[in-house]
Amino acid sequence: MKYIKILFLLSLIWANFGPKIGSHPIFQMANASNFNAIYDFRLKLDEAVPFRVYSFNHPNRIVLELHTSAIKGLENLEVTSSPLLGEIKFSKGLDGWSTISIELAKPAKVQNLTMDQHKLHGLDAELSFALVPIEQEEFNKMVRVFADDRFDMLPIGVKNEDFENTNNNLTVVIDPGHGGLDPGAQVESIRESDLMLTLARVVAEEINALDNTTVILTRTTDEFTSLDKRLTLAVQVGADLFISLHADTVKKGKASGSTVYTLSNEASDKASARLAARHGGNELISGLDLSGAETAVTSALMGLLRRENTVRSNTFSKSIIKNLKTFDIKLNPKPSRKANFSVLKLPSVPSILIETGFMSTSSDLKNLQDQDWAEKFALAISSGILEWIEEDQLFAKNRME
Repeated sequence: MKYIKILFLLSLIWANFGPKIGSHPIFQMANASNFNAIYDFRLKLDEAVPFRVYSFNHPNRIVLELHTSAIKGLENLEVTSSPLLGEIKFSKGLDGWSTISIELAKPAKVQNLTMDQHKLHGLDAELSFALVPIEQEEFNKMVRVFADDRFDMLPIGVKNEDFENTNNNLTVVIDPGHGGLDPGAQVESIRESDLMLTLARVVAEEINALDNTTVILTRTTDEFTSLDKRLTLAVQVGADLFISLHADTVKKGKASGSTVYTLSNEASDKASARLAARHGGNELISGLDLSGAETAVTSALMGLLRRENTVRSNTFSKSIIKNLKTFDIKLNPKPSRKANFSVLKLPSVPSILIETGFMSTSSDLKNLQDQDWAEKFALAISSGILEWIEEDQLFAKNRME
């Protein structure tokens, strides 16, 4: 795999005066102890790659992720101490993303984030952004999730070979829809959010019984969890599969059975489009809409990632539908559909949304409250995952040939 050589060039910009950005491709930092500084970061790359940026607190830091599993050169950087910036850490290989964490001694925000293509020092692309000091209150509003020990960061100075991710488990993230202030669909006192949390726990228990498999729920209580937090969690834990569980209602006519959705900009039918709209289908996820780069080439790279992931998601959907039928779970007459669900927009994690049934239909509602049905449903999901693993390994093998 062609690696990406990353070189930092950090310059200090002073109001109306100060040193210009240098040309020497090493990490440099001026002493800014007495100045309100703007830091300009420039990452030299040998090719353009998809990227994304997050803000975290506890401690305050900016996290930059690049879609490459091999970062080289960072472990040997010598960083001059500064009262404004703290430790810089990195990790590699988180579901194909390598991560650089910049700890902030003072809160700051990212501005002017761009990916430019040009020849510079023999390299072909440059990712640049500025860090602008702000107040802590403003920084807190930008934070999407809190710090999590599942970010296995290495301080600069630790060799790449000292870090090896030995966890080869398949990580499945299950997302019980809605929660807290957002109850989802309701029939009398029965809430979709409660039904899906109960069902998610049963499914998680069944999947956890599989060998070398880890299940993580996006919520474990009746609490509101934003879309971006759900997806950020999936990224943090290195999800291999993402399953969002929902139930639906119809006001006119009658509908029943389970439906499996995959992501598409164009809904497969009007009902799917309306459903996606109800679930916030067109909302951009801040920090997780991975089109952050502003060049056509990087957009094309993201398109390639999404196209490959579409194939894998569609294969996963087919496996789940097949096994739902095998375990006698009633399917909707159109069990495979597509819609523009934001919760399915992780570009490198096969993702499906399952409408488990229609709460407005008495037979479906009865099933959704029945423990035996839930256990059959869970068996179907775990069996579908096993079948998908085999097919995905074959897909990966064919792709490499």
